[in-house]
Amino acid sequence: MSEYAKIFRKYNEDSTLEVSMDLYNPDEKKYKDLIIEKKHNGFKQVIINSEIMIEIIKESLVKNGLVQVISFTDNTDEEIIDDVNRLLWKIRENKVYFEELKKLLSWALDKNSIDIKETIIYFGQQQYNIRSNGLIIGKEKEDFFKEIIEPVIRRYL
Repeated sequence: MSEYAKIFRKYNEDSTLEVSMDLYNPDEKKYKDLIIEKKHNGFKQVIINSEIMIEIIKESLVKNGLVQVISFTDNTDEEIIDDVNRLLWKIRENKVYFEELKKLLSWALDKNSIDIKETIIYFGQQQYNIRSNGLIIGKEKEDFFKEIIEPVIRRYL
């Protein structure tokens, strides 16, 4: 069974940013209860908008990850989905195609856009699903979080 984690953030009294990844098992704890508990401790959810998602993809590629899938909201044109899938195959052969992918997805680059709803990345011999609601699904997420997710979130916030 895959393991779940949720990303949160808060600014401490000294204005330092704290980014955390909290493990979450939906069979043992309700998602809503996790959110309420963290909110009670001063944390806010991290929503991974399309801009952050593209930065996560870039960071993964820089660190030799493999982007397997990019999923979009239901109203995304099939032509764009097909073009993205073709580019993902090209990126496997030459990472320089990432710039073409980024250009293709420029319509989604907005702080308020969650048009990219999920990305599946293979990194460090593990597969991770990163969802726009801030969930990470996969095993042994700690290294992935520390090497990819946390630096991107810190740069973005």
